Amino acid sequence: LQEQLLSFEQAEEQQRQLLSRQDALGRQQQSDRQTIAEAKTSQEQSAKALAALQAEVKALEGRPLDRETRLEIIHIHCARKDFAAAEKACRTLMQLAPGDAELERLLPEILTWTRDFKGAVRHYQALLAAAPKDLELRTRLATTLLWSGDKDGALIAFQQLIDEGSIDEPVVEGYLDAVNGAAGVDERAAHSVRRIAARAAEGESSDADFLISLGTALRKTRSSADSVPFLERALELRPEDRNVRLTLADALHELGEYRSADALYSGLIPERSTEVARRAQRCAGLGATG
Repeated sequence: LQEQLLSFEQAEEQQRQLLSRQDALGRQQQSDRQTIAEAKTSQEQSAKALAALQAEVKALEGRPLDRETRLEIIHIHCARKDFAAAEKACRTLMQLAPGDAELERLLPEILTWTRDFKGAVRHYQALLAAAPKDLELRTRLATTLLWSGDKDGALIAFQQLIDEGSIDEPVVEGYLDAVNGAAGVDERAAHSVRRIAARAAEGESSDADFLISLGTALRKTRSSADSVPFLERALELRPEDRNVRLTLADALHELGEYRSADALYSGLIPERSTEVARRAQRCAGLGATG
């Protein structure tokens, strides 16, 4: 009888496990069906948007191809991210309307989207030869140099704009990116970064990307103490951002704030390399003796 009861209990347990697996499988299938439905809806929406753009292009092509119609087609190609078609259409229109200032500026912008940075740089340089003081063109050239990977060239171009007193957001942000990416920076750059930091300290920026870039630039120009408030503010805005936490920890470590650095490093150890663990261990030892 005991054996029969045991066998019955085992059968009941197996049945419970089977029902549990079936229930889990049912929930998973429901989730999969929902995911498929959402993907299908998204695909249908994308298809409708693409069809609408194609219909718009077709309608435009049915009209006389004057300058405005052709320009509108170029912008539609860009909206569809068909930059090769946009470049082709732009070059065709430039042949029909030579010297068109709007097209001359639009082409290098399209070239950056096709990642032909060298072509875009050459075009901007040709435009600047005719208008060397044009701030928009100079900013675009500096930005394109940055995107192309020529950080040193971008730093020179942005530095000239900063020296002339530009505080435009694209110039300042591009300049900081160039400083952070350049092989080395001189005292002239260090002075410029400190001036940017002084202006930023007068307000309370909520742009975490800007704060991180500024804090990193201050560290690179040997102003770690000045970088801490900006990095701390960035961490307040992005408490889960591990790169900000690591950058702040490194800055505190450079300043000899080993206990504070250790607290930040310790939270990164499970997600980081043995190098972070080594820094944390060193900070713990220095903090204990300091």
